[in-house]
Amino acid sequence: RGDKANTDSLVTFFFTDFPDSFGAKAMANVFQHYGDIAEVVIPARRDRRGRRFGFARFDNVVNGRRFEHELDGIIIGRDKISVNISRFRRTDGGRNPDQGKEA
Repeated sequence: RGDKANTDSLVTFFFTDFPDSFGAKAMANVFQHYGDIAEVVIPARRDRRGRRFGFARFDNVVNGRRFEHELDGIIIGRDKISVNISRFRRTDGGRNPDQGKEA
């Protein structure tokens, strides 16, 4: 994208339970139908249960919880993906995104 100056308008979502054949580009193509997708990252490592996971960053999200619910309903083939607001941006007890930054 190139315009990384205003990252406050970006909302990051955690997703899992997507097809093994899908990479970041394929997931970005899925998510682009739902909103202004800024980036998709799928780490090479897996979670504790051996499942793949990733993060999708969207711009211009008006209501994060409503959008989370909409994304959580996405079905790819026979798989329903699981989507949650990333815990690092939650306001309901998740980790503070400014923690550890110098003032």
